[in-house]
Amino acid sequence: MFGWGRWKEILVYGDFPPAWKEAHVLQCTRIILLFCIRYYRGDDKIKGFIFDLIVPTSDGKTLIHHNHMGLSAPVPRGVKPS
Repeated sequence: MFGWGRWKEILVYGDFPPAWKEAHVLQCTRIILLFCIRYYRGDDKIKGFIFDLIVPTSDGKTLIHHNHMGLSAPVPRGVKPS
């Protein structure tokens, strides 16, 4: 709903404890996504993209660039084509 990196908006609209800061929301998001990709049994490109997104770096930047091609095409869901 908010997208990656919009921690201030998430703090405003989320029901978080008053002591939580942006870093707490970021860490909580990483933990949730790490749990999800641990049990995800789908496309490895998607799994790699999410993992690159959540891995913390020493300079605080993300490994994903705006021109990342990992998820450029929609992933088919639902009934298999016949």
